[in-house]
Amino acid sequence: MTGALAKVTAVTNAIKEAWWLVEKSESVVNVQADQANAVPEGSNWTTDLSEAAGPNYKDVTYRSSWYIWNPFGEDHESNTTITMRVFWMYGAKYRGGGAFIPTAWVDIVHLDPGYNNDIDIHVTAGQPSNVGTETAPIAALPLSITVKEDSMIPGQDNQETYTVMLYGTGHGQVYG
Repeated sequence: MTGALAKVTAVTNAIKEAWWLVEKSESVVNVQADQANAVPEGSNWTTDLSEAAGPNYKDVTYRSSWYIWNPFGEDHESNTTITMRVFWMYGAKYRGGGAFIPTAWVDIVHLDPGYNNDIDIHVTAGQPSNVGTETAPIAALPLSITVKEDSMIPGQDNQETYTVMLYGTGHGQVYG
């Protein structure tokens, strides 16, 4: 087994590189098809990996608030709150060793687009890597989640990008 593991020098994403979660404030996520992974390059991720644990998850929350002045009535505030949950399976072994991510996906837990706002959410999988060694590989998978909010109020549009680092050990970190 040691010789086989020594050949794990590259980790790749064998599923999907990018997908939409929300378009024009409507959820379009398909968790069956919209996934990424971090597996040994050249492996068949559906049959060559074993003993995955999880899923684990990290929540990412986007919030914004706009003051809306109304010259014909009451002013009010428009609040947008979106919670996205990033799931991933972890610790999968390849030929008896390593810690790989056989699948990762993002779901919408809460979507409140505020008053007349259009929300678009896009997910992009970055280049997976091995943060371990050739003989004890640990997969790392960066996901970028971009939330774009188009407000009906001129100049009140907003865009935020979050990076979620997922690791084959089950750990995860949200940046942004």
